[in-house]
Amino acid sequence: MNEIVQWIAAWLPFGAIVGGILMGLVISFASALVWPRYLMLVFLAIFILAPNEGTWAMRDVSAALNVYEKGQRYFFFPILQLYLWGLWLSVQLRFGVSGERGFRSPLGIWFIAFAVLIVSHVIFAAATDESVLTTLSRSGLVNILNMGIAFSLMLQLFVTDKNVESLERWFLIVFAGRMVWGAVRFVALGGDPMNYYEVRSNIPVRITFFDINDNLLACAALFLAAWRLAQGGAWRGRVMQWFYVVVIVLGLFTIVLCFRRTMWAGLILATVVLLTSRHWPHRAATAGAVAFLGIPAVLLVAFRRFSEGSHGGGLIAQLFPDVVQGGRLTYETGRFAELTAMFRTVGDNWLWGLGSWGEFAGRFYADVAYHGGNYGYVHSGFGHIYMKAGLVGIALFCGLLGTFVAFAIRHRNRIEARFRPIFEMSLAASVFSLAPFVGGTSVVELRTMVLIGVFLSLPFMVVGLQSKEPASP
Repeated sequence: MNEIVQWIAAWLPFGAIVGGILMGLVISFASALVWPRYLMLVFLAIFILAPNEGTWAMRDVSAALNVYEKGQRYFFFPILQLYLWGLWLSVQLRFGVSGERGFRSPLGIWFIAFAVLIVSHVIFAAATDESVLTTLSRSGLVNILNMGIAFSLMLQLFVTDKNVESLERWFLIVFAGRMVWGAVRFVALGGDPMNYYEVRSNIPVRITFFDINDNLLACAALFLAAWRLAQGGAWRGRVMQWFYVVVIVLGLFTIVLCFRRTMWAGLILATVVLLTSRHWPHRAATAGAVAFLGIPAVLLVAFRRFSEGSHGGGLIAQLFPDVVQGGRLTYETGRFAELTAMFRTVGDNWLWGLGSWGEFAGRFYADVAYHGGNYGYVHSGFGHIYMKAGLVGIALFCGLLGTFVAFAIRHRNRIEARFRPIFEMSLAASVFSLAPFVGGTSVVELRTMVLIGVFLSLPFMVVGLQSKEPASP
């Protein structure tokens, strides 16, 4: 009897944990079947509000908080990624039983093609000595699949005018909350504790947000508020009008004072998109504001940032010290060193790439020592796709982007006024994310790819609402 009691006492904590996990799974699955839209809003709130902090650029390493990596130690995949997959499976089951439908999108075929590509990598890895787990890790292409799942969920869960109106208001409120925190921290708390310039480059500069996603969200809020401010109706009461002005100021404050060149380039691209959406004389007024206020502000901040760590040279050398040395563009050292190493490593595998498990030969380049021996990613989304999947992967991704652009251009002038702000916000955010995608690590970041998937879905959602012909995605 005593042995039985001891056995029960020894295994009770483990049993309680397992039971709690199973109960949580049952409750979560049931909730996803009944309230999937609200669970998606909670999911998005986490991705908007939670920081994506890396210890490599933190003033205090012990203070780093990154919920996007939680769970990998025990489940291999992050908990938020499992949340996303579970929600998607639950929604497919609900739709299969109830007959509900979402909106059709021509991007679906491209996401399916990427899914097939990833599965083929898994099969090849299982048949050889490559690691299947590495193939499915974030250093591969799995986050493109996560982007497609988030894209699909948005088109399935927000299918009425009321859904989209509530989503827009909710976006503005949560975006504004994140930017207010960034502004308060910048003014009173020393700025973002994840500060690459201060920690790694010894440039004593205070920044709003280092993570590209916070600046992407600031861009989305800025252009959404700008469009609503330019419209009349219920959206332009006195209180809301001032709210939009505050959001616009906060958005510019956040992006300009992040001190990241890719973010400034993204803002310029988004502004060009805004100008193409306006008509005279509104286009002239907007262009004037950008020319006389926006450009001088960016130049002033840029001069402040680069003069701090300047080692002489011309304007180009000061703006791009990591790619210009001795007055000449260099590919063997500095920022382009890893891309040079990657292209040389890919070599004759240019068609299919090195596989999702592939790494470039970075150990021969001193300037990529910051990788810490992990050469499975590069600071370029297109470069990363090329390394993992060659020209086939590049063709698929360019096909996805081209389909999105063609769809947006074809329908842009047909969008009703009530949906125009969220439609234009999507275009501005998508174009803004292009600059950091070219020169950053977007593909290996769950937060980045999910948010891009969300913004890409909005034009298809709006057009589907106007057509009033929902169809299975």
